[in-house]
Amino acid sequence: MKFLFIHDVNRFLLHILIGLINASMIWVHWSFVLLVGGGFLYYEHNEDWQLDDSAFIDVQGWIAGVIIGAYIMKGVFGI
Repeated sequence: MKFLFIHDVNRFLLHILIGLINASMIWVHWSFVLLVGGGFLYYEHNEDWQLDDSAFIDVQGWIAGVIIGAYIMKGVFGI
């Protein structure tokens, strides 16, 4: 299924959840967010290089989830 600029909505929504989880890791320590985010980007880059499976869809969803999560953390919890 295609919606606007999103080629695979299910993959996009799944990775929004991963981005939200990544953003919520600020509760542990801010460096943990960077470490897990960097690991995720490395994994997606490697997966795209090996499988050529359009990993940009996953990264788009993850970025959207991190941004939404950051707004939630800032707005609701004041972090």
